[in-house]
Amino acid sequence: MRKKIDRTDEFNMPKFIISVASNILGIHPQTLRQYEKRGFVEPYRLGNLRLYSEHDIEVLNHIKELADEGIPTTGIERIIELEEKLNVARKQIQLLNRENELLKQKMKKEIPPLPVKIEYKKYEFSFYKEDKEE
Repeated sequence: MRKKIDRTDEFNMPKFIISVASNILGIHPQTLRQYEKRGFVEPYRLGNLRLYSEHDIEVLNHIKELADEGIPTTGIERIIELEEKLNVARKQIQLLNRENELLKQKMKKEIPPLPVKIEYKKYEFSFYKEDKEE
């Protein structure tokens, strides 16, 4: 089953064949096949032809940078998994912050401020002096 292409999404539009993608990234085409096998990217397939999008190139470049730092493929898999979880958590935090702001605004509209008068009393203490005349 082929992925559906959104022709208005230029960043995710498949456009680079494997040889062009490997030249852009400076890695061997077989490495790209291995990365696909590992599930790092899923290029658009047209028969035996693989087409990579700019997004795929960006992801693969990130993987290449991690590999260039000496991180093994299993480590790269874990890093990418954690980065995805972090992105999901960040989006959830954004949604919760927005919801929190909306609830604050709603509360301000629906609950009038309470008429509160705060009073305080000032207490003074004085100490008796002892008379030395006794």
